[in-house]
Amino acid sequence: MGSTRVGGGPVRWIRGFRGALVSLLAGILLFLGAAALISVFEDQGAALVANGVEVPAVVTDVNQGARTEDWMKVRFFIAGDEREHTLPLNGDHAVGDRITVVYDRFHHENVTVAGVPYESPYAFFAIIPMLGSLALVVLAGLLAVGAIRDAVTARRVGRPGRHRARAPGGDGGHSR
Repeated sequence: MGSTRVGGGPVRWIRGFRGALVSLLAGILLFLGAAALISVFEDQGAALVANGVEVPAVVTDVNQGARTEDWMKVRFFIAGDEREHTLPLNGDHAVGDRITVVYDRFHHENVTVAGVPYESPYAFFAIIPMLGSLALVVLAGLLAVGAIRDAVTARRVGRPGRHRARAPGGDGGHSR
């Protein structure tokens, strides 16, 4: 079936509802993708707790900037191999401090300070699809409101009694 035509063109409100539906579905899919991404980051933290190995480490660098996130670099050994990892600064650590870190024995890139919950360095990026899904849902609402307005207007066209009254003695044009 083709689209309904009024006045030679497709009905405007149908296009508006289609756009709202597509935008809503895209927003829902993007939200589900962001939720899956967050779940992966939480699973990394759970795996670190389940498979974690505590090792001694030494703080090699500390950054406490006013415009950047505070971080520290730590050096530790895994099976004789020296590793260096950047972690969020938690507490007052200075270069040379000895601390204990926990790493995942199966995924050595997952590291945190002992006693501090693991936070993936990529967790921030999960907010981007969340904001995108919110924008798409808002767009769907705006398109739906416009489509409803167009549908109501289309229903009113051609009904008797809906014509504007003419001024007495006027020619039907504008009065100005």
